[in-house]
Amino acid sequence: MRLRIVLAVLVATGGVALPSQDKKELLAEYKRRYKAIDQKDGGALAKLAVWCRDNKLKPYDMMLFKKALKVDPNNDAANLAMGNEKLDGKWYAPEEANQIRAAARAAARAAEEAKAVAKKRGRLLVPDEPAKRAEVIGQIAAKAGEANKRRDKYAQVIGADKSKYAAAFSDHVQIVAKNIPERAPYFVEIGEWVYRKLSWATFGKHDAKSFEKFGGFMKFYLTDSAALIETMDFLRKHDNYSTLWNDLDKYVETMRRYELEFSTLHDPPIHIHINPDNQASAVANVMAVTFLQWHAKPWYAEHNIKLNKPKEFTMMGWMLEGLGVWASLHAVGTNRLYRIKKPRYANKSLVEKDVDLNYAEVAFDAVTKGKSGDQNARSFFQLCYARVNTWNIVDIAMSFALVDYMLRNRLDDWRGLVAKLGKTLSFRAAFIQQFGNDDERRQALMAVQQTHEDAVLQRLFRPIAEHFEKDFKAWVEKEYETLRDEPEKWKDNAPFAKAPKKKG
Repeated sequence: MRLRIVLAVLVATGGVALPSQDKKELLAEYKRRYKAIDQKDGGALAKLAVWCRDNKLKPYDMMLFKKALKVDPNNDAANLAMGNEKLDGKWYAPEEANQIRAAARAAARAAEEAKAVAKKRGRLLVPDEPAKRAEVIGQIAAKAGEANKRRDKYAQVIGADKSKYAAAFSDHVQIVAKNIPERAPYFVEIGEWVYRKLSWATFGKHDAKSFEKFGGFMKFYLTDSAALIETMDFLRKHDNYSTLWNDLDKYVETMRRYELEFSTLHDPPIHIHINPDNQASAVANVMAVTFLQWHAKPWYAEHNIKLNKPKEFTMMGWMLEGLGVWASLHAVGTNRLYRIKKPRYANKSLVEKDVDLNYAEVAFDAVTKGKSGDQNARSFFQLCYARVNTWNIVDIAMSFALVDYMLRNRLDDWRGLVAKLGKTLSFRAAFIQQFGNDDERRQALMAVQQTHEDAVLQRLFRPIAEHFEKDFKAWVEKEYETLRDEPEKWKDNAPFAKAPKKKG
């Protein structure tokens, strides 16, 4: 009977080693096989590890699996034996896999939350904003040496102590500032944020490739009145673009005559600022205005298509000034910069006192009452023709509200209008093409390309502007009714409302 049982077991196992087999023989077989394989062959090591596991040769099986992974981290058998998991074609230890799954779940939740926020706030929310801001911080660190060289040269030329100045550079913003050293990178971040925000709002991408003709960046010299002439001299003699200018003396003369606190040069984009108290607003406001100027041909003057020459004014004043205020409010929470010559400004005390407005309240009153305080509101049509130096606080607030309306409520129209302004010298022609009906667009196109009748643009523009204004006023009345009572809301939402304080 015993013999039958043994024979039955041998037949069933096919001659495979049984637990009763002498372990010494298995170890000898293991050593023979181990010596026979290439120690750099992860597959062979894993195969031997499987043999050890099947024959219950511990701990040789796990030792070989670990060795196989060192040679070949992607070996499937070894990874499975170690309890690893394969995610998206890559093997991870259990703890890592759990962390990746948790991160993926968190990212999915964040994406859903971002979608909800984007739906609520419109398409102004810039994708990957934290990552983009981190990129800027990295750029500032990488360009520190270049920035300090510019700072040192500037201080040397103007005869100043270089420790009183700081500099910080990024891909799109270069700052040399006389102020608390910690604020130079802060100003760069403001400029980059505005550039990024408007690139996305206007073109649907992070980088609109502005200023490429001059290296892709804008320069800011934030100094004081005492160093104005020396700063201009530095630009003339030591800036890479100084050969393009021969009238810098006129800039100094104009700034002195009209008590201007800044001057912005367009080609190349450079801003000279001599008021140390509103530098943050200056960077945000000026970056926004210059950004729009670089993408809109009629920014300097409206074109007379009959005479084929520019008029003496721009019809884009509301877009430029309004966008500057909008950017400053959204970046730093306030706007304390005005593109006005003080002696000719209808409300010059606003500039002299260096205060900010409750723009929503002023715009709401202007829309619902036709005035704010004792200052009457112009119609949109009138505002397009009004020269900025004749503006009052109502005009500034209405310009801000018009830009706010387009960016938050009619973003496609904003993008379409700016795109058209980049192709024509006439604001009226672009506006008609964006907001007119098919027949109005056809007439405007014929006037521009064939008949050159400026009066046709004038005739078409007014009713379209009035219809646009009607929709705008309805939006302001609804949107600003609550917002006018919360003047601090802009500051609460602005990422750079809190400036870095001096250390020590």
